Amino acid sequence: AWDSADYDDTSYWSAGDPTKFTAPATGRYEMVGNVQIEQKATAGEYVRLLIYKNGAAVNGTPFAYSETTENLDGLNVKSAPISLAITDYVQLVLDTQADTSITLKATGTWFSIRRLK
Repeated sequence: AWDSADYDDTSYWSAGDPTKFTAPATGRYEMVGNVQIEQKATAGEYVRLLIYKNGAAVNGTPFAYSETTENLDGLNVKSAPISLAITDYVQLVLDTQADTSITLKATGTWFSIRRLK
């Protein structure tokens, strides 16, 4: 969950539902996300960073993947333009093989969303 929005001049982010960005208007959107892992995953396990739309991974959108034995400087993912209807929502999701004890660095973890038209 996101604790706050650093730049949200239109109040689209909601503290009441902090893991989601809900489209305020139908259009094409581009998303970029980054995570930095402070506490490493179990040796030999993977972590991947994906963009979800309405609770499912977006088909055809690349994801960042790492098999890690050490702390990661960052995983970054960028979407192609994604069509969203009003009320569709997107999320940045960190998927792990099994280790649920991963800790993220607050200063290096972010999600940016831009409406293209």
